Amino acid sequence: MIVRNFVFERLKPAVETELKRLERANADDDLSEVSWRTRNLFELMIWAEHCRKSEKAAKGFCEDAMRDGLDAMKTPKSFSLSQQMNDLRTKVVEVAKQLGLDGIEESYTRVASVAQELGWGDMWRFTNKALSKLAHPTAFAVIYPLTGDSEKSTRMYFYNLGVVLGNYTLQLMNVQSARG
Repeated sequence: MIVRNFVFERLKPAVETELKRLERANADDDLSEVSWRTRNLFELMIWAEHCRKSEKAAKGFCEDAMRDGLDAMKTPKSFSLSQQMNDLRTKVVEVAKQLGLDGIEESYTRVASVAQELGWGDMWRFTNKALSKLAHPTAFAVIYPLTGDSEKSTRMYFYNLGVVLGNYTLQLMNVQSARG
C-alpha cells in the first residue's frame, strides 16, 4: 500500500486547502468561488474513492498526474515558450520511460469516467455542469445572473455540499489510513 499512502498524503492537504478556500469564499459571499471550490472537492472525493479501491488504482492516479502534466505542456507553436515546453516534455517522457512507466504519452483518465465507474456518473455530470455555470462566465451566467435571496440560497446550498464532500473525503482517507 505504499503508493496509496503516498496519494492520500497528497490528497489530504489538497482537501483541507479546498475546505479553507471554500470557507473564505462563503464568508466573502462569492458564489462563483464557492461553486469552484465545491466542484474541486467533489473531484477530490471521486479520486479518493478511486484510489481507495486498490493499490493499482492509486498507481494509475499517479501515472495520470504525469500524463496530465505532459498534456499541459502541449503548446501551440505560436506560443512564446513552445520550444522550451516541448524540450521539457521530451525530458519528462524520457525519465518516465526510464522509470518503466509505459504509455505515459497516452491520454489521462477523465474524472467523469472514474465517477461513472464508481456509480457517481449522473451526479458528477449534473453537479459539475451546474457548478461550472456558476464558476465561469458562461452565457447562462451572463444572461441569468443570480442576485439577492436566489444567489444566497444557491451559494449556501453549494457551500454546504462542499463541506459535506470535503469532510466525507477526509473521513474516507482517515479510515483507509487506519487500515494501512
